[in-house]
Order: sequence, then structure tokens, then C-alpha cells
Amino acid sequence: TTTTTAPGTAATPSPAPLPPGSVPASAPEAQLVDPQPGSSGFSAEGADPPVGGGTGVSGFEYSLRNGLADQALGSYDAAGTGTGVLRTDWYRLDDDLRSGATPLVLSVAGRLNGGNFLTIQFADRLPDGRVQILGQDGIDDGAFGEPPWREIRLNLATGAGAQADEVRLIAQDRALGPDGWLAVAPMRGPQLVPLTEILGPVNPGYLEWPVQFASPCLRPFDVRDGIAEVARYRLIADASQLRPGGVNWSQASAGGPLGWIEVLERRTELPTYLEGQPQRDWGVIERLDPYTPDAAAPTVVRGEREVWGSYTPGPIGDPPPGTPSPER
Repeated sequence: TTTTTAPGTAATPSPAPLPPGSVPASAPEAQLVDPQPGSSGFSAEGADPPVGGGTGVSGFEYSLRNGLADQALGSYDAAGTGTGVLRTDWYRLDDDLRSGATPLVLSVAGRLNGGNFLTIQFADRLPDGRVQILGQDGIDDGAFGEPPWREIRLNLATGAGAQADEVRLIAQDRALGPDGWLAVAPMRGPQLVPLTEILGPVNPGYLEWPVQFASPCLRPFDVRDGIAEVARYRLIADASQLRPGGVNWSQASAGGPLGWIEVLERRTELPTYLEGQPQRDWGVIERLDPYTPDAAAPTVVRGEREVWGSYTPGPIGDPPPGTPSPER
């Protein structure tokens, strides 16, 4: 083939013909992909360290709530030499997710940077079973080191997610070292119900003092005859200066109700979302589950007794064997 150019102009060779069956990278057909998932270096065993409640290299405590621990996949490698790629199944989006009325929620642990990458892809499903990629976004919450499980909430109302049929995650572990792992749990669209339907005006709760003024429809636990009612939940203020005040006042070291709540009950944070602003930290709700649900009620003896102002009955003593205690 002979190429003729104007004087002083560099010759531009004709492009080589494409191999049979291939298409230009800019063609729409290039965005058609096989719908099958695949992975290497990610496994359920690799997610065990962050979901089992143990301590990671950096000292974080890990726990994955709401029954997701058995479905998590991770790239953890004790030797710190493992890498890999995870492509999840495609999951269908409903109208609430596409409109942003419901957030798309991801649970992740480990690093999303420093050599690791987490990408969300949006696609349409074609009649022949293949999917056509509409767009993708990288996800990085900026946490370094070995961060614990946390929720990332995505609003799909803007971008490719608003028009997509399906969504999937691509997780890439390219970081070496014992803290270079990455773990993910299945994406989900929460089924939302009003807060009062879950807590109700009947169930006693521990409402930290900053939130009591804004929660007239909820009932704080009672104290009668010197005995506190067992609370069913704990309500904590939003991420402002009010939260530290309420939390600090609640501590056992300050004589707060956590002094007995931590001995009697297990705390589990519930996923909650503010209507219209699901990404906003509006507050925290902890479900309180008694360690011994069928414990006998206390025997109350009422009467009067005169004592000196300096009187003390002495230390309360150790709890019975097997009873959880912050001192143990």
C-alpha cells in the first residue's frame, strides 16, 4: 500500500484490519460482556478474620451484622502475599433504587485504596442474555490501614444507575502486606419501615439525654423502687457535638446506665436511614438483647430505714460465674 502525504507532513499509515469477529473499542458492541461472574484470590475463608469478631493487624474490632457474615467474600491472606479479582453476579435494580428513594447499601472491610480497587458497574440486560455496560464508578471512602466493616450508601438517582437494569461489583486486591486485604458482602436494597413501627411507644428504651427532647413518641425506661426497667433499645444522637455528650454521660465511669446495660444485655447496631437523605448520619439505634432472657424478676422489699449520711453498704461484689461483665 502506498501512502501519499503533503510536503512536510508525517506519513500516517493506514490502520491494520481488525481480526475476524472483533469490533472497534469505541463501538457499542464493545460494551457487551458475558454475564457470568468470576473470581480469583477471593473466598469465604478469606473473609473470616474481619467477620468473626477478632482483632486485625491494626487493632480494629471486626463484626459483620444482620446475617451477612456467611455471605461475605474476602482476600485476606495471613502471609500478606495474596492478590485477586472478584466479579459478583449481576443484581436487578428496582424503581426505588433507581430513583434514589432507597439507597443501595454495600458492606465492605479492609482497604479500598493503596493498590485495592472497588468498582460498581451498571448495565442493561439484552434479550440474548448478555449485558451491555452503561457505566461504572469507583468507590473509595478514603479509609487507610485496615478499616473494619462499614456501610457505604449509594444514591443511584444520578448517573448510569438511574437507567440501568442491573448492577454488580468488581473488587480488585492489588496490595501486598498483611493489611492489604479487601472484603465485601452482598449488595442490598433495604426494606424501609417507619421507626415507630419497630420501636413503638410501648417498648422501654434508653434514650440518651440529647435525643429525649426530640423523641416524644418513644418511652424511656422507668425506675421504680430503685430498680431500672430493662431497656429494649438505645437511641444515640446524630454525628454532632451532641453525640459525644450523650455517649460520655452514658458510660459506667460517669455513673450512667451503660453501667448495668453492658452487664445485662448485648448491643447490636441496627441499620437505619433518614427518609429523603439516606446518606446522612441522623443518629444510631442499638437493639438490646438480654444475655438471660428468662431471668427471674427481683424481689422487692419496701420499707424505711434511717442511716448516717456517710453510710455505705459496701461494694456490690462480683457477678455470678458466667455472667458477662466489663471487668472480665
